[in-house]
Amino acid sequence: MKNWWLLSVLLAVSAHVWADEPIVFTKTKYLYQEGEKSKDEKVRFRFGDSILVIHDKKEPEKSEKFKAEIAYSDITELTYERSKHPRTKTAIFLSPLALFSKAKKHWLYLTTSNDAYLFQMDKKEYMQMLMTLEKRTGLEVERIIEE
Repeated sequence: MKNWWLLSVLLAVSAHVWADEPIVFTKTKYLYQEGEKSKDEKVRFRFGDSILVIHDKKEPEKSEKFKAEIAYSDITELTYERSKHPRTKTAIFLSPLALFSKAKKHWLYLTTSNDAYLFQMDKKEYMQMLMTLEKRTGLEVERIIEE
């Protein structure tokens, strides 16, 4: 049953990527350093024909906090990392059995010729985002999986 689900996701993403329509992902966080504190901002990825627009959750024209327009040709490196973390909050508030499982986080390191960005992708969107990035940039995403 899992194989059919994966196949349908792959076909759906492929259809979007080949159609060259703008594709939007809305559940990603941009992580950055402000002074001595680490902060994150919810952002929206919009894949256009030749440019990737990343901005805070508002429309690009009204974006106040963060906005980046990156040509696919300027992207030099893409790295995906999946890490596991203990579910301590769940164990404290709901059930001690949660200590026996681990939460997975999905990270994207996007490097351009001038800058580098760190994003935490949503568990439901990360596969589609990676496939879209590979198709639009022509680069292969380096994958680091923590077991």
